Amino acid sequence: MLENIKEPKEIGKVTLSRDRMEAYFELSAGYEEVSRNLILETLHREGVGFGIHEETIHRLVSNRNSDRQSKEVVAVGKDPVEGIDGRIIFEVNYQPEVKVEGKNDFRDVINIPSVCEGEKLAVLKEPIAGAAGVNVLGEEVPARDGRESKVKAGKNVIYKDRAFYSEINGQLNYQNYRISVQPLYEVKGDVDLSTGNLDFIGSVIIRGNVPTGFKVAAGGDISVHGLVEGAELRAGGSIHISEGVSGLDKSLISAEGDIRAGYLNQANVEAGGDILVQYSILHSHCVAKQSVSCLTGNIIGGTISAGHSIEAKDAGNRMNTATSLSIGTNIQVERRKNKLIKQLADKQYELSKLVKIGRMLEVKMQKAGGLSVKERITHLRQRNSTQVIREQIEDLEGQLMHLESAIGDLNQSKIKVSGSLFGNVELAFGKYIRKTLRTYQHVIVRTEDFEVIIEDI
Repeated sequence: MLENIKEPKEIGKVTLSRDRMEAYFELSAGYEEVSRNLILETLHREGVGFGIHEETIHRLVSNRNSDRQSKEVVAVGKDPVEGIDGRIIFEVNYQPEVKVEGKNDFRDVINIPSVCEGEKLAVLKEPIAGAAGVNVLGEEVPARDGRESKVKAGKNVIYKDRAFYSEINGQLNYQNYRISVQPLYEVKGDVDLSTGNLDFIGSVIIRGNVPTGFKVAAGGDISVHGLVEGAELRAGGSIHISEGVSGLDKSLISAEGDIRAGYLNQANVEAGGDILVQYSILHSHCVAKQSVSCLTGNIIGGTISAGHSIEAKDAGNRMNTATSLSIGTNIQVERRKNKLIKQLADKQYELSKLVKIGRMLEVKMQKAGGLSVKERITHLRQRNSTQVIREQIEDLEGQLMHLESAIGDLNQSKIKVSGSLFGNVELAFGKYIRKTLRTYQHVIVRTEDFEVIIEDI
């Protein structure tokens, strides 16, 4: 819609757009001769002096014999340039990333946005001021300046020099223009395909269960309110499992700190601190650098290794199920070492026989000046087999070098059974071993004068 319509004066009339950013010129009837100066004078009388289109005026002057009473745009203002608001640019991804490419495990679907203490999370770009425009009357048209970003530092985040930094290891979160870092990642139900395997720099809390086949890794603690089946849990801190572990001999529960569980059944458990079980430990393999406690339940089957002490209500059962309790030595590793030592001895014996055969063939070749076809084949096989055996021996020696079965010392160490210590329970303190042949009641087991002794509490 147009406004400020002017009465025709002399050669034509001038009209302006509502925003005064365009001026229109319409020639009056009856003017045969029109000059550039006359048109400019008419425009200037109406105040139009900016953004005049010389091309349009030239066309009006030149087209004398045509219909020149149509409205022409003779001036256009300069539009203002709006400012640019300040914005946030993230240095790290703040949304869980879904991975579906390649040959990844189908459970590896979510990458939790984890950050480290001191890590730069995001930077704020400064707003850019706007540039004013000019309308056809030469008046300034103001522009909107860019506004500062509304983003603020939230929990565990500091703002410095237009950048946000994390104060802790944790999960990055961005909501309602606020950046925060949470030390805890929470799964409100079971771990399943919607969550995928979890790998988080902070602590993880799972309100449900962890089924077979899934993995949960945390730089901090892991807390499971339900049941852990044949899953893998690894924590830089401690692990707490409210119900227990029904591992089907497939689970691996490993923590640098303590591990607490309602019960352990066919589980593989390793703790840098203590293992504390409320009820029973059944057919499981447990290793704790400090102690293993099952004060109200029993330990039946499997192997239990601790650096300092093992305590239980009962150990073994009336069926004399084989059970191993060890202080100062990781039974599983020790058995692995013994197996490797035997394999190494067997391979060394094989190598000695092959070397002997090789020497015999070389002596025969020197005396006879050569070997028969059959002997040459035997010699070739001997050399190939010798090379294979040497490589196998080197591999076994490397495995042995990296195995360390010691997990504590025997000073002040003990095994305490407040109820029944049944038969067929192996009691080991380092290299000193004793196996029970009958049932004992309320006893403490310790070493004295290089022997394993059982005494009443």
